[in-house]
Amino acid sequence: MKKLMVALMMLAIASFAGAESWIGMFDNDMGEEICFADIAVGAPVPVYVGAVIGEGDFPYGITAAEFRVENLPQNGYEFGGLITPTWTSEVTVGDLDWDFSIAWSSPQMGPFVLIGQVDFLMLDPAWIGADHVMEVMAGNTCDCLVLVDDQFVAFEVGGGMFTFNCTGECVCIIPTATQDSSWGSVKALF
Repeated sequence: MKKLMVALMMLAIASFAGAESWIGMFDNDMGEEICFADIAVGAPVPVYVGAVIGEGDFPYGITAAEFRVENLPQNGYEFGGLITPTWTSEVTVGDLDWDFSIAWSSPQMGPFVLIGQVDFLMLDPAWIGADHVMEVMAGNTCDCLVLVDDQFVAFEVGGGMFTFNCTGECVCIIPTATQDSSWGSVKALF
């Protein structure tokens, strides 16, 4: 009986996974799933950070987000490039590469919520090489990758990827195991 309950719970979770929300990085401010761009010396490249709201998720909007970006290039003239963020709210805390939080005074409605724009300016061709993947992940301090609803309840969400100078297949998000689950794969656990 216990195994059956676990299997049914996993199947139920799998059925809700299609409405999963996530935070990603995009080459446009509309949330179109294009998560790669070429970068060259002297040509600024804007990258847009946003929350993709799954169908049925956050029906009354989001009020905050918390995350970090793994593998963000080092920022500064001495490193060969400049990173300049512009956020959609003045209420921000932390650093993008460690633990970043943003909050809005009123709920932001989906299906796409623009969190901000991060401009990358390459000064040295060695700053960002081929297939440089940045990934939205849980913050180091809070160990959370969350969106906060209109009632100020935090919900874990997925994280996307962005690739500079992509030479192969570059995706926005890798499906989670839950998204790939089926009744057959649940039965195979037993």
